[in-house]
Amino acid sequence: MKWNNKRQQGMSGITQLFLILLIGLFIYVVVKLAPYYYENFLVKVSLNNYSDNYKLGMVRDHELRKRLMDQFRIDGIESVNVQDIAVKQNGNNKVLLIQYEVSEPMFANIEAVMRFSNSVEMSRP
Repeated sequence: MKWNNKRQQGMSGITQLFLILLIGLFIYVVVKLAPYYYENFLVKVSLNNYSDNYKLGMVRDHELRKRLMDQFRIDGIESVNVQDIAVKQNGNNKVLLIQYEVSEPMFANIEAVMRFSNSVEMSRP
């Protein structure tokens, strides 16, 4: 029996190709989905800023939604509709709840669905 004195030099070509494809798929998914997570971050920031500057007794629910949608338009947030915004009563406080869903086609008939839910409790001054 003859022993091969060569030492192993690393990954084979097929393994390298598979690794490159896997890394490429990961980058593709991040590039496709990251804008929606950034948009959700902007929704959270707008919601928190709005609740800090809000005078609860002076604004009705429909006016709340309208002002928030105006802020979303300014911030470039397109995924949230007026129907996604709910105002609920919690004792003397109001809870502003935003729940929305975004779907992004990935490839072929595969689609990524992201559901976001943000809420903030607003107390009376």
